[in-house]
Amino acid sequence: MAQRSTQRTTLRPAVGEAATPYERAAGVACAEEAAAAPAPTLLLGRYSVLEVRASGGFGQVDVCWDTRLQRRVAIKRIPLFPTSDDVPTTSAADAIGEARIACMLAHPNIVTVHDFEIEGDYAHIVMEYVDGVSLAELLQRVEGGTLTCDETAYVLDAVAAALAYAHENGVLHLDIKPSNILIDRSGVVKLSDFGMAALASGAGWGGARGGTVGYMPAEQIMGELVDERCDVFALAAVAWEALTGRAPFDAKSPEASLAKVRKGPSPKLSRLDPSLAGGVEQVMSEALAPFPEQRIPDVGDLADALVPALGDPEAGEASVRQLLAQLSDDEVACGLAGTPLPLAVRAPWLGDACLRALTALVCAVVGFRLLGPVTNRLLGGGRVVATLACGVAGAAWPPLGSALVSAGLAASLALVSPDPATAPQRVAAAVLLLAALAAWWVPARRSRCGSAALLAGVATGTPVCSAALCGLVAGPLVAGATGALSCLLMLACPVAAEVGYDLGRLASALPPVLADPAALVLVAGCALAGCLASLLVGRGGTGAAVLGEIVAAGGAVAAQVAAGAMENGGIWELPDPASVALAIACVVFLSLSLATFGVPEDAAEVR
Repeated sequence: MAQRSTQRTTLRPAVGEAATPYERAAGVACAEEAAAAPAPTLLLGRYSVLEVRASGGFGQVDVCWDTRLQRRVAIKRIPLFPTSDDVPTTSAADAIGEARIACMLAHPNIVTVHDFEIEGDYAHIVMEYVDGVSLAELLQRVEGGTLTCDETAYVLDAVAAALAYAHENGVLHLDIKPSNILIDRSGVVKLSDFGMAALASGAGWGGARGGTVGYMPAEQIMGELVDERCDVFALAAVAWEALTGRAPFDAKSPEASLAKVRKGPSPKLSRLDPSLAGGVEQVMSEALAPFPEQRIPDVGDLADALVPALGDPEAGEASVRQLLAQLSDDEVACGLAGTPLPLAVRAPWLGDACLRALTALVCAVVGFRLLGPVTNRLLGGGRVVATLACGVAGAAWPPLGSALVSAGLAASLALVSPDPATAPQRVAAAVLLLAALAAWWVPARRSRCGSAALLAGVATGTPVCSAALCGLVAGPLVAGATGALSCLLMLACPVAAEVGYDLGRLASALPPVLADPAALVLVAGCALAGCLASLLVGRGGTGAAVLGEIVAAGGAVAAQVAAGAMENGGIWELPDPASVALAIACVVFLSLSLATFGVPEDAAEVR
């Protein structure tokens, strides 16, 4: 048995990190990080990305929150199409093959694969989340950058058990390295990433697709046939690094690494640590032989020979567990362990559900107030049918709500009046109205808030709510047009409903309302408020978005005050208390929504 110190004190703090990897994976960040953190991204419709854990030649690993099963998972994203010259791609068949290989390996020391999906240009392998560190991270944190003999014996024994199981099932790993060996908080060692794995076939072992320089044997570097002895070599190289803190064959290129492999490790293990002379050095020398036929034939033999020579795996397990337990205490944590995940992460669907509910409510109110006559004439159902139809449309797809209301207004104008002599004029007016609303709808449909912003003024009888919602409409021009059109509908629709959509009466009653200078000031003020709010929201930050909502609601109130002054002969009065209260309520509600769910992607696009 190798003799050297097994005493431990503490782990070194992680360089450049203010929170532990676990806290970062759980979405707990420092105040300055939280202020700049983007809204969570949703993968496959259910996995909210918490952290990009690793990225490399064959994809990216994200730590995610499964919103359906309420648990953390790790998702490996594999590009199926070229993304850059430095990122190789794989085929869908290869990605499915990797997932199937990993799924068939049910072993306590192998990371479990839960699911596989293809979305867009990426294949997604959903795996268990190992709440811990990789061996590479652990070596960066421990004193001297090395493990004790007992700890190395424990890690080696666990990885060898995983590999022996894989080999029995006809699978090679072919990419064993410290970053693919994970250790959870309880000290359990798990082998991950069978991305290089080759399945056995009737013709023997296949060729390797690649590997990691510094851990590949000569035959793998040269692309020759590979077998279990490749994994023996790589595992021995990992054990060497764990004991000495040095990768024996690390180099800048495969060619340089190949030269080191053929020469053998230098300096010898006993020169780096005299306590490892004898049995440990002899076994390592055989496992790292440059030619496969000289090498220890399988990982079971390697573990049987090396583990007893190193030390006591049970003592190593206890030591590793003690090291892992320090991770929650040895750094300045920015939050408490077990802090609940943000609502936007736990329920990413809630923001969209609230928006749909708001749109459905606004559309239903407008349908109830304005579209009863046409539904009564055409369907015999009156206001109930109009209310339900508009509400359901707004909930099903928000842009459909405004489209249905627009079609209803045009149909009311064309069909409600019983006078057949005015039919051509009514149809022409309806077509013009529908064309004007369609000109707004086509660009505004990209914004999920567009329908609510357009119709909120009609539903509430005040432009304040519409102006505030206009800030969330994509693009300042579309937002300004939404504010102006919403104000026009707020002024015109009640007049049209009052005269029963009779074109003759409407032609005499509507122009004085819309031509009033006070109305023009109100329309212009709402357009300007919506445009400015959209510019602020488009900056992407929550603070700018909240400021945009304040500007929009305040601008609408100011426009109402200015319009009132014009109607009262230049006498300025305090704003209507009801409008001020509604403006405050809108700002508070939208600010809380923005703080909780972030700025909607369709509102934060580049202007």
